[in-house]
Amino acid sequence: MFIFRYIVSILLVATLASCGGGSGNSDVSASSNNESADGYWEGRITDSYGASSEVVFFSSGGEFIAVDDDSDVIVSGSLSIRGDELTSTNTKLYEYDGIYLMDLEIDGFVNTKSRILADVIDVESGETSSLSLDYDIFLDEPITYSDLSGSWDFLDDNDEFYSVDVDNRGAFNVDVDGCIISGKFSIPNNTISIISAEFTVSGESTCIIGNYSGLGAIVENELVAVGINSEYAIVQFAFKSNR
Repeated sequence: MFIFRYIVSILLVATLASCGGGSGNSDVSASSNNESADGYWEGRITDSYGASSEVVFFSSGGEFIAVDDDSDVIVSGSLSIRGDELTSTNTKLYEYDGIYLMDLEIDGFVNTKSRILADVIDVESGETSSLSLDYDIFLDEPITYSDLSGSWDFLDDNDEFYSVDVDNRGAFNVDVDGCIISGKFSIPNNTISIISAEFTVSGESTCIIGNYSGLGAIVENELVAVGINSEYAIVQFAFKSNR
């Protein structure tokens, strides 16, 4: 597929319902008793046949993206949390850096900065997998727009080198082999190193034209993100330039 597979953007994602910041206090009921799924989580998903694979899970403000590297798939959607009960809506499965595959549902429990246990259900077949995630404090670091701004280097799918400049408000624009990617990164919760993004792809017919949104993270000098719309998911990486 096209696109600067090694630039920034954005796992997972359409306009999503809010479940709250780091304290989980902006859920539908705005109750301080609601747990929160905000942050970076790692664990495993196990299907009904007992096969399991590793999963990383980003969440912020009711938006989430889960990446299953072993199966080369991505799940995105929005979350609703009441007390410790977690459910998802608008939940979709995509190929890794690829097309939309099917609709899913997630139903389970969350303890803030501790554990997520849930069922992941194929809406069409009813087949259920078990998801178990532990909170990872690795990204529990504050970030500012100075961490986002500057020049970022990446490679496209043809291993050609590109660079993109992000300004001090998170905006960026880059031409990747005739595909124009223009958008903005934002910081939804500056106490954790997770970012959100919205961007548009335009240009030649070979480009995957459309509007995308999603989540990402900054880890030291590396930016990783996933951008999604109703048809495609784009996974991207970039590294802060030393120039």
